Amino acid sequence: MPQKKTATAKSRLVTPPPADDPRVSLIEEARRALSESRWSDAEALCRKGLVFGADAQLEEMLGEAALRLGRHGEATVCFTRALAIAEEGSPVWLDAAAHRARLLLQSGQSDEAAKL
Repeated sequence: MPQKKTATAKSRLVTPPPADDPRVSLIEEARRALSESRWSDAEALCRKGLVFGADAQLEEMLGEAALRLGRHGEATVCFTRALAIAEEGSPVWLDAAAHRARLLLQSGQSDEAAKL
């Protein structure tokens, strides 16, 4: 039986990186790229940031970029990882859940979408 993540472990994973963490600027740049519809740039920036460690926000943005690039399978994986890392109910979790639910609905999995 898989072990449940403890609240402490979950919080540690979603704690924002320190100001000197290279992910901070990459998150800002990726957010800007997404807002400017530069999907491939956003994807590259998110992948660079994830080299430094797991990050729910980067996973969610990577999923959005993959979705915009038409790679729904990859987007699903990213949203699922973001949901596993982010604190339930947080803005990142809600964004990832909304995207994931939309993909589930499109594939006819309404029961799974309703769970989100």
